[in-house]
Amino acid sequence: MPTNRIVKIKNKLTENKLDAFLITFPPHIRYVSGFAGTSCICFITKRNKFLLIDERYSVQAKNQAHGWKILVAEDSLFEGLKKYNLIRSDWKVGVDGNNIVLTQYKSLKKLFPETHFYPKVGFIEEFTSIKDKTEIAKIKKAVGITDRVFEKILEYIKPGMYESEIAVEITYLHRKYGAAGDAFKPIVTSGVNGAMPHASTSEKKIKNGEMVTLDFGCTVDGYNSDLTRTVFVGKPKSFALKLYKIVAEAQKHAIGAAKPGISARELDAVARNLIRGAGYGDYFTHSLGHGIGLQVHEPPRVSAKNKVVLQEGNVITIEPGIYIPGFGGVRIEDDVVIRNGDAEILNKAIKEPIVI
Repeated sequence: MPTNRIVKIKNKLTENKLDAFLITFPPHIRYVSGFAGTSCICFITKRNKFLLIDERYSVQAKNQAHGWKILVAEDSLFEGLKKYNLIRSDWKVGVDGNNIVLTQYKSLKKLFPETHFYPKVGFIEEFTSIKDKTEIAKIKKAVGITDRVFEKILEYIKPGMYESEIAVEITYLHRKYGAAGDAFKPIVTSGVNGAMPHASTSEKKIKNGEMVTLDFGCTVDGYNSDLTRTVFVGKPKSFALKLYKIVAEAQKHAIGAAKPGISARELDAVARNLIRGAGYGDYFTHSLGHGIGLQVHEPPRVSAKNKVVLQEGNVITIEPGIYIPGFGGVRIEDDVVIRNGDAEILNKAIKEPIVI
């Protein structure tokens, strides 16, 4: 892992007047150490960095967490902190406020009653939301595989197929083309099911004349992709085409507006105002997008309530949609990276209306 990540964290310890920081969330552990296993914690002080694991991961940790002091915890990981005398009683220790659970926090307080623990919201996310070249390359590789799967799945979809059949094929193709697996369970919705933005894939059969929304992504070396396209099975209804064109225009304008310095809520408003102006504002029922990286959904959230300003290195989704109860829905989603003062679309998958 790049050493500058640890340098930044140690500098932030000083800024926050902390003696150490404890990380329990696996994606954040992977970000700072390179270790991709489970049942582990990271403990970073101003001088040292420790990875506590159970012995099942000894070889993996040595291969992945270069430069870390790897310690095997015989009992619980938190008790390992005590066994190795890593925490002093007078220390101020930050913990990942977004992810540590109450039982873990209580366990720490019980084991170290004189130590001060401070939940810090966004401490690690401040760094993970800005991707470096290596991270962007991994996301682009995942995006490329998902684009390839989309192109192939278009040959597979036919009237009479179950939504679940298509979802299973997506999973198979992701693995066939080199992904570690799905980034999340593929979403395939058709007809009236498409009116639910994130409905579960069902045993519904796809009918001629319906829209089908495909939302899926894959994982490559821990980093994720996320693509959504809506296609037409058979001759599309004129109303469906109208909705598609509105959503496509909203996404185009939002991508054009995405750049360093624009706030998340301002970007959300670009797409939302266009859809509202077309008369369908009440049917765009979710935020415009989200950050993507080691997690499928991570900061920055691109929503009407988020004042955070986009920065160089942010990788986000832009995915406006319109959902009409009893009829269906349209969503179009791409992954974009904010860099060189602009937004670069990572996906190459076709966005013109597709009729199968």
